[in-house]
Amino acid sequence: MDILGERNSYSKTDQDATFMRMKDDYMKNGQLKAGYNVQIATEGQYALAYNKQLIDFILRKQKYQKDLDILGERNSYSKTDQDATFMRMKDDYMKNGQLKAGYNVQIATEGQYALAYSINEKKSAVDRPWKRKFLGFSFTYHKEPKVRIAKESLKRMKNKVREITSRKMPYPMEYRIQKLNQYLMGWCGYFALADTKSIFLELDKWIRRRLRMCLWKNWKKPKTKIRNLIQLGVPQWQAYEWGNTRKGYWRISNSPILHRTLGNSYWRNQGLKSLEARYENLRQ
Repeated sequence: MDILGERNSYSKTDQDATFMRMKDDYMKNGQLKAGYNVQIATEGQYALAYNKQLIDFILRKQKYQKDLDILGERNSYSKTDQDATFMRMKDDYMKNGQLKAGYNVQIATEGQYALAYSINEKKSAVDRPWKRKFLGFSFTYHKEPKVRIAKESLKRMKNKVREITSRKMPYPMEYRIQKLNQYLMGWCGYFALADTKSIFLELDKWIRRRLRMCLWKNWKKPKTKIRNLIQLGVPQWQAYEWGNTRKGYWRISNSPILHRTLGNSYWRNQGLKSLEARYENLRQ
């Protein structure tokens, strides 16, 4: 009792030591180990290997400070190349979601996903500027070149419009115009950087012709065509002549009579938005 004092146990080999259950049990057998009165520091809880933990804390703090110095304003970096910044690449060739070094291209992508750029012999070349394209744009061949829309971009755009205005699909005209407005306004917002205004005017004409073709087919029967033409202000004899024509849908859509009756004002009233007007508004 004299040796115990206020303690509840002591070591026979070292009477100044107090037995307790250590949290880090290296022997994995639940044996008691001498702890030299560290209950006072742990306030009755299990004791930790403080010396080891303290050293680990110091080392981790030093590493953390070193990482902060390397990072700077970035949020990650590569261990093998500290100048490289890790990011999630859009094209993950390994298909395992691993992070790859990207050399700070986040600045170019404005915080969005970065593409996995690679050198492609078919796409990489030394050529005239107007013969190459970059991000959908190209250049004119004039002495003072202007930015223009690449031919491939126009081809993809027209294919999308053909899909929406396909006469094989029985879409209501309101639905076609709604889908066209959604696609064309976004497309024009991107390609408004081009300096060639004339292409937007030509596309407006082509789109209206596509819609005239769809509307002409929707009328189907000759008597329906005659009645609708008369309602649009066409003389009766002329409406009868064009209502019974045997010309194809695409050819009749470019006829003078449909140009006059189904012109710009008609489609504007139907809600169709103009690419030319959108372009001029964005270029101001």
